[in-house]
Amino acid sequence: AFFIQGLIELWEAGFKSDYVQAAIELTEQQIDLFWDKEDGGFYFTSHDSHELPVRRKDARDGALPSGNSVSAHNLIRLARLTGRQEWEETARELLEGFSGHVSRYPSAFPMLLSAWLLLEIPPIEIVIAGHLDKPDAQRLWQAVNSLFLPEATISHNPGGTEGHDLARILPPILGKEPAPDKAVAYVCQGLACLEPIDEPDVLEAVLSPT
Repeated sequence: AFFIQGLIELWEAGFKSDYVQAAIELTEQQIDLFWDKEDGGFYFTSHDSHELPVRRKDARDGALPSGNSVSAHNLIRLARLTGRQEWEETARELLEGFSGHVSRYPSAFPMLLSAWLLLEIPPIEIVIAGHLDKPDAQRLWQAVNSLFLPEATISHNPGGTEGHDLARILPPILGKEPAPDKAVAYVCQGLACLEPIDEPDVLEAVLSPT
């Protein structure tokens, strides 16, 4: 769970497709090996592990967040990056599976509760369209990075063949292309998207809380 989280962060830090591809593949394996199909949530041991008489499952957050709490965040973020809504439903099943424990002792589950907030807040999708080695795309990217946007999904479309290949992994970027002569940023919330933005100060104003 923590490794997948790190891969998602690395994707948003540099937009190298290998990171997000690895996060997707590991999430598929995690669900296959550790998911509790009856009650939701992830076990500590895989379904083919026979050395323990009981498969433990916990979501309490201590000095470190629990694996289930981190997994809930991962599932929501990857669902929005990839358009795979079934992963958002998996996150919801995970949260509901531990809801009884959370209602009795909510202070023991701060990371899990933050995942619930992330799931309930309307998501914002941001796509930086353009080559990041060029100043115009860099300025847009820096404007996004200057803000605290926990509900935002941040992605990249370099355009051309490279962008088309990336859209196979991340379908939501399809159609969000750079302008012919400059980089632009796309900001969408739900099914509504603003006109492409090419000025960093305008982008920052749009994304800044009122």
